[in-house]
Amino acid sequence: MESIGHKKEKELLGRLIESGNIPHALLFSGPKKIGKKKVAIEFIKSIFCSNREKGWGFCSDCYACRNIETNSIPDFSLIAPEEDSKEIKIEQIRDLQEKFCLTSFGGGYKAGIIDDAHLMNQHAQNSFLKTLEEPKGKTILILITDRPDSLLPTIFSRVQSLKFSILSKAEIENHLTSLGATEEKAKDISAISSGQIGKAIDYFTIPEKKEWFEKIIKDLTGLKTAKLSKKFAYSKENSENYEEMIELLEIWERYFRKELLLKIIKPDDSTQVRYNLQKLKSIVKKIGQSKYLIENTNSSKKLVFDELMMEI
Repeated sequence: MESIGHKKEKELLGRLIESGNIPHALLFSGPKKIGKKKVAIEFIKSIFCSNREKGWGFCSDCYACRNIETNSIPDFSLIAPEEDSKEIKIEQIRDLQEKFCLTSFGGGYKAGIIDDAHLMNQHAQNSFLKTLEEPKGKTILILITDRPDSLLPTIFSRVQSLKFSILSKAEIENHLTSLGATEEKAKDISAISSGQIGKAIDYFTIPEKKEWFEKIIKDLTGLKTAKLSKKFAYSKENSENYEEMIELLEIWERYFRKELLLKIIKPDDSTQVRYNLQKLKSIVKKIGQSKYLIENTNSSKKLVFDELMMEI
């Protein structure tokens, strides 16, 4: 199944292929779960495809297309944090560098995609920088991230940046209906997916994820007026699983940003949350700080969550 949306980005990438002037390194940045990796893989397919005529396009059936999709072609590498790890290690970057030093299996390009590139640790980023400074032959590197500011400035300055945006509600609704969703269900999921097609597909294909989202919002409604002891109990219960905690914070962030926007647009609407404008700004800021501490430091997740609870 091909990626959804991002027409302008695909047209630009297609022109790069057609001109033969493909940059050595590209940075695909934008929010999570909007299809950046999917577009990156399709871009590599469009370069390697043996049945492509020109520009953007691929057959999905030739040897290259099939094996790029499964990361099992010698001239292509897809790097991401290893299982049970929160970072990309220097050994993974060195493996990529070794592959780039070999002669191309197909006689053309060698390509690499680094997903969640901001998770390269300091040693990995420094090692990767050498690859950017000393490109070997016909190589293409694509970094994918929702946090480009976490990359070394020296890396950022050596890549051509392409920013991706969230998808429209119409694009998400149309795709969900093509998967079998009713119009009502497609609109319901689109409204809570924040323009993230990956999240929308998850909510449709894995009902438990949508149920969990609804539970988080319901819990949050109760926490606003709960005693501190209950808030701390909730913090303890939800600070053990890293992935779920980050997802929870992202849901809260979207919720309070929406409330902040509504407060600005309709300051006297009595149906909104009980917080004033300044308090909403403070909560959104605190959630962002909490996410940063959990993702980038060794701070106690429980303590970080406790501090956030005192703000809610």
